Amino acid sequence: MLDEAVTLFFAGHETSAHLLSWTLWLLARHPEAEAKVRAEVAQVAGERALTVEDVPRLVEVDWVLKEALRLYPPSWVFDRAPVEDVEVGGYRIPKRDAIYISPWVTHRDPRWFPNPEQFLPGRWEAGSEPQQRFTYFPFGVGRRVCIGQAFALLESRLVLATLLQQVRLVLPEGSQVLPEPSATLKPRGGLPLRVER
Repeated sequence: MLDEAVTLFFAGHETSAHLLSWTLWLLARHPEAEAKVRAEVAQVAGERALTVEDVPRLVEVDWVLKEALRLYPPSWVFDRAPVEDVEVGGYRIPKRDAIYISPWVTHRDPRWFPNPEQFLPGRWEAGSEPQQRFTYFPFGVGRRVCIGQAFALLESRLVLATLLQQVRLVLPEGSQVLPEPSATLKPRGGLPLRVER
């Protein structure tokens, strides 16, 4: 239990922060998507504080976060080890050998995501989302899926919607943001966003 709690507190803070950072950066670069999300938040809550009960009605917010997770998954690579010898794609993988799986790579595969480099939140509309299993897995998949997935998504929806109620984040002219793959996928050098009321 202690190991799980430590993992949840450590991994949950940094990964959620990076998810929100990438999402705000993407919205600053795509004003049409930002306008849709702002309109939805205004319709759902007006100027009152958002609550957990509002989350199911934040559909555009959900799509934007899913698309940010597709493009910039904080856990961009992780390892797994087969419990028995297995062959995958003509390669033999011995039992207990570490293999690396990358949501970053899979989420950008045009077989599963048309126009994979584009930020298209509408691809998550009901009936439009990817139908192939195991092609979208920003939190891992199966028995080893991230224990904090539900909390991270709930927290991110509420924080993003609350921020968008209060401020606008503007990308300064000529600023460049590059991903830095380390333990998590973070914006190299931070994000140069200007905060406006």
